[in-house]
Amino acid sequence: MFLEAWRAKYKKSYGKSIEEKKEDESWGNFLVCNPIPNATKEREITAYLSEYNNPFVIDKLDVSSWIHECEYTEKVMEKVEDEKFRALADGQIDIFDRNKFYILKAHEQTAMKIDEITTYFALNVDKYLKNQMGLDKSLKESKNNA
Repeated sequence: MFLEAWRAKYKKSYGKSIEEKKEDESWGNFLVCNPIPNATKEREITAYLSEYNNPFVIDKLDVSSWIHECEYTEKVMEKVEDEKFRALADGQIDIFDRNKFYILKAHEQTAMKIDEITTYFALNVDKYLKNQMGLDKSLKESKNNA
């Protein structure tokens, strides 16, 4: 009984606005060539997660691109989370469970990638510190020469 009332309330307050939001978002993604996967299409989400599962190639001390990839995945999973709750509101438990699995899988992969980054820095701390000190020395030298 409670679930039926919640579904009705959810559909009434969010149903139309969610559909409008999806249309606006799809068009906006098309205009900016944003390849973010569509959370309503299982094939796109599984393809994205398969690609995201590939290990990092860590060969330099700049982590901004790695962090960006993890943040981007969180944005994708926010869309999957929205779709998960829409499925629950519609009583589509199979879609709800599938999206819950995707979110868990993405979080596991992100945790592994953060562990890889942390391990890389722990193993290369001397290299990182020398790099930082070298930059500091070159900045000091340029200030002294100026």
